[in-house]
Amino acid sequence: MTGITKFVPGVNTNFSTELNANYASGWSITLKNHIRELIDRAGIYSADKTDLWGEAYISGMGRNESVDISSTTAEYDGTSFAYSSIPVLNQTGTIVNYGFGTGENAFDNDLNTIAGGSGNPGYYIGRDFGSSKYIGQVSIKVGRPSDSWAYKLQSYNGSTWSDIAGTSRVVSESGVVQKYVINASHNGIRLYQTDYYDSGVYDMTIETTLGAETLVYLDIPNNIFTSTVSLSVGSFIAENFADGSDVQYKLTNTSDDSGWLNTGEVSTFTAFADYPTTAIVKIISPTDYDTSQFSNSGFESALSGSDWVISGNSGELSASRSTTYAQTGSYSLKINSTGTTVTNEYLDITQTIDASGCDNIRLAFYRTAYVLRYIELVLFINGVEIENLGYPWFGGTTPLSTWGELTFIIPKKYRNPDTEITLRMFVASGSPSYPGDVYFDNIITKPKTSIIGFAVKAE
Repeated sequence: MTGITKFVPGVNTNFSTELNANYASGWSITLKNHIRELIDRAGIYSADKTDLWGEAYISGMGRNESVDISSTTAEYDGTSFAYSSIPVLNQTGTIVNYGFGTGENAFDNDLNTIAGGSGNPGYYIGRDFGSSKYIGQVSIKVGRPSDSWAYKLQSYNGSTWSDIAGTSRVVSESGVVQKYVINASHNGIRLYQTDYYDSGVYDMTIETTLGAETLVYLDIPNNIFTSTVSLSVGSFIAENFADGSDVQYKLTNTSDDSGWLNTGEVSTFTAFADYPTTAIVKIISPTDYDTSQFSNSGFESALSGSDWVISGNSGELSASRSTTYAQTGSYSLKINSTGTTVTNEYLDITQTIDASGCDNIRLAFYRTAYVLRYIELVLFINGVEIENLGYPWFGGTTPLSTWGELTFIIPKKYRNPDTEITLRMFVASGSPSYPGDVYFDNIITKPKTSIIGFAVKAE
């Protein structure tokens, strides 16, 4: 039988580096193919202890039901069927609370418990971190009357609380969690009440960076490998892979531990005294993910607007570049509505962006009153309609507040350096929109590293 071999310089070859690389590459492809097989059907393993073994995450438990969910720290996504690194929720620091009752209820990750308040201006709730921390975004669910503008977000520099630009009219529709991109370092974050509304905060989730590493624990059947394993090759299939990421693994039992091993290469370790019973897969995030996860390539590159094209037949709507309400970078896209009664007019704003390595577009917006009330919002990528939100501004499929965010998934085939994005506003109704302005800012989000399966050969 030919098993795993690690070539040693001057012993069995003088070309050990090249041979080991080629050998590991062949095994990696075999292991990846086994993961693909497990996505479609159950695996069949030989009882002679010479087989490979793997898991595909078709569910949280996996095809072979080997995932130890109680020990696993990675985040499972039931849409992409993948485990990934997870955001660190900043639950450290002191809760700062004036007027909101049981402040802990806003930070218990339970959307049904509430930190209630009687609704006076000047009430606030948040966290003082005690030192500067990077904040990726803040998610908030606030109970309040519909269409009130009762809150704003503020940051703390260690001595003074200041308004965060673009969040001066934070609202949250009943039962909706709103997300606000911060992408900056602060000593604290708080929600500040600005108007008279009886209300309360159900949840305030402050996300910092991704965890340095997250783990998936897999239970290995006893009859797969020998009890004296000392060599192995591991491999995985990535759904997304952020630059600078890595995936490692180790084999263990109650008394033996291989130590962390690199995937995609032949590894040696001290021979086990008993069967390996657990494979631990470690997803390592890039060290700079907290600053690299957001890329605002939409409205930044030219003051003249030469990097985007306006077309259509609308006299109702007009577009221009603005420095107002930009969430990241310096510029936003300003749309002006005249409030004229029109039908079947549309305005397209088309731009070419670098969408390589990015999985979604988060379209942040700020609007005044009911601007765009009867105007549909449609997204096209490379001329193909990706999503039509109907009338998201007022009673549509996605009712939205004055300040908020929309997320559009970028299909994989369009994640290219020269992806063409078109935002269309279509006036489909004879009813008038309201005069005023709405501001947009593209936030192109790079994906977290996520894997859909892992496989290993050991002997």
